[in-house]
Amino acid sequence: MFVNHVKVGILRTVQLSVSFIVMFIFLSTSNIVFAHEKESYRVDVPSLNVRSEPTLQSRIVGSLSAQTDVEVQEKKHGWAYVNYSGGKGWVASQYLNKTDGEQSSSSKEVHVNAESVYIRSGPSVNHEIIAGSYYGDSLEKIEEEGEWIKVRLENGQVGWIAGWLVTASDTTPSSELPLQGVNIVLDAGHGGYDPGAVAVNGLLEKRSTIEAVDHIARKLRLSGATVILTRENDRYVSLQDRVRITRSSDPDAFVSVHFNSASSPYAKGISTYFYHDSGEGLARNIQQELSQEVSLQNDGAQFGNFHVLRENIDNSILVELGFLSTSSDLAVIEKDGYSDKVARAITDGLIKEFSP
Repeated sequence: MFVNHVKVGILRTVQLSVSFIVMFIFLSTSNIVFAHEKESYRVDVPSLNVRSEPTLQSRIVGSLSAQTDVEVQEKKHGWAYVNYSGGKGWVASQYLNKTDGEQSSSSKEVHVNAESVYIRSGPSVNHEIIAGSYYGDSLEKIEEEGEWIKVRLENGQVGWIAGWLVTASDTTPSSELPLQGVNIVLDAGHGGYDPGAVAVNGLLEKRSTIEAVDHIARKLRLSGATVILTRENDRYVSLQDRVRITRSSDPDAFVSVHFNSASSPYAKGISTYFYHDSGEGLARNIQQELSQEVSLQNDGAQFGNFHVLRENIDNSILVELGFLSTSSDLAVIEKDGYSDKVARAITDGLIKEFSP
């Protein structure tokens, strides 16, 4: 009797082991098939950077133009590893559509276009942070209120995200891309161990410039421009490197973004600087648009002997978007939507300069 129990026990153990091995082989094989399954997609934005790794900080190894067909070999964390005519690399998957006519995302989705963003309990920066999302994430759009969008995350959680930090899944017709074919270098001032100006409430210029540049880059890309950033995160970039990045990119314009500071508590206003004569027109166009969008004092377009202008391409300008050292300017700068207004003004100024 005891021997029979032992035999039954051994038999069950063997059966379980065989079942486990079969299941393991099945799952492994399924993963292998999925990993090697190749799908055809098409680029649905005017210009899409190809990177060496699936991160915003990785090196740009190429660029794909609108309607380019690519073969997706792998997807992860909002990135797609693509094979295209001329090379391979990683691109943001939200800007790809399946070529069989099936959209890669619903028209009711939005995609995060910043490295990391907060999801809040209500439609303003004053509401509680309840979750986070990352570059490339797709979120279900529920409704809009002003410049904020109510979204549902993959786990079912509902919250609000700033509209300027996401891109809608639908695309802009080519007839509405006034900056198509125009290459712009955007330079977020300071960064890393160089904080720049420090506001009366402790706000650092380096953070304000990167936020403003995020908004400007989005507006420019939606208008068809190809955008090159001198920095995409909080890292130090020397003045010489900012010029080197610009010259190696052979752009049509260079725009450096800063916020001002002064010892006088009464200093205020926005201004745009140029060094080369050929950059004066662009400076005046952008300053004019800024003065119409932003309520700060208009300090005009001025000559500025700055390294990033003097040693750079002719069509280089530097904007000072208000005084962090003055409480009245700071109150305006910290209002919801300020960066979006700045982005709209700078984009409109560039459109005025480069559109036929």
